[in-house]
Amino acid sequence: MRTRLLGWTTGGITVVVLVLTGYAVFSGDDKPSPTSDRPAATATDAVPAPTYDAPSDWTEPERWAALPRGARTDDQDNERGFPQTPEGAVAMLVAANTTEVKAGHSHIDVQHGVYESYLLPGDRTEENKNKIERAAAESDTKVRRSMGVPEDEDLPPGAYSRNHVVGFRVIESSPSEVTVWLLSRATVRPGETEKEEGAYTSLLAAAEWSGDDWWLSAASTENALRHHGRDQHPSIAAPGDAAFNTARWTAIRAAS
Repeated sequence: MRTRLLGWTTGGITVVVLVLTGYAVFSGDDKPSPTSDRPAATATDAVPAPTYDAPSDWTEPERWAALPRGARTDDQDNERGFPQTPEGAVAMLVAANTTEVKAGHSHIDVQHGVYESYLLPGDRTEENKNKIERAAAESDTKVRRSMGVPEDEDLPPGAYSRNHVVGFRVIESSPSEVTVWLLSRATVRPGETEKEEGAYTSLLAAAEWSGDDWWLSAASTENALRHHGRDQHPSIAAPGDAAFNTARWTAIRAAS
């Protein structure tokens, strides 16, 4: 049950990046690789089976960051207007990849918000929008099937799929582009009385500065994958695990 349900737990960046670049960008047993010689990838294709269990003892993270908030909220109720700093780029990526799917709020809704708020305007074409919506709809179908819900019905009360970014590691940064690994806690609960299941995943992501804000873009993501897609990825470890510090993750402290 755990692997089956967590297999479709994804953040907001996932579908957009896969559709625009054709790359699987999650860490797992295999390094990221192009998928152009196979059928079009979907969000669930890239998610590794959960293999990590956090230790019971606590080791204080050596690196903490209070990421800046956006200066404004857009019509999707998402934060925008992040500062032109590496931390501002990370804050945008964290905002775009912190998501929740639940009754009344589907993967399609999540991806629509990411598309409208965080995707570079030059990458917003009708073709890309349709691809993203189709991939998100496929994820919604798999969600319902996993929970035994008819495909034309909403999720049951209390059911959810959440992705929460808990750490990051900057790989490369400049005033116009920042590449990072994001460390996320993915959780699933199939219903009000069901037990929550969780796992940690990491994702290679990039932000591009254009105009007056940071954006997701096909060009920045492809550049990150070209230069770092075959690098040794950081070990997955929860904040509080000594391995979190060994992997040089930075924990995210809630901004005031």
